[in-house]
Amino acid sequence: MKRILLSVIVALAAAGVSTSMIGCGAAMGTTVAKYTKGTEPFTTVAPADGTYELTYTFSGTNTVSVPLKKGEKIGFEKAGDKIVAVAGDKTYPVDVNLATAAHWKGPKK
Repeated sequence: MKRILLSVIVALAAAGVSTSMIGCGAAMGTTVAKYTKGTEPFTTVAPADGTYELTYTFSGTNTVSVPLKKGEKIGFEKAGDKIVAVAGDKTYPVDVNLATAAHWKGPKK
């Protein structure tokens, strides 16, 4: 009986952990624009009103959150010999040494 109860507790705990991990990734939204070190940067337009987040591969840290309206510019551009993230009329330096790629994610739903 104890063994069955322990198995049920372990299974429920594992399900809870996997569900919470899925929830965290989903809360960030989908990738709208991505810059990978060594590639040509590009811009696009925000597909919807909402909050967009600049994140780096492997760190998962949101460095900037920006509210944008549908159709505003978002992505990455060259600024001299550096790369900047662009959101609307604002720019943010991209630290290509922090990770191999930077992403604009959003909007959150």
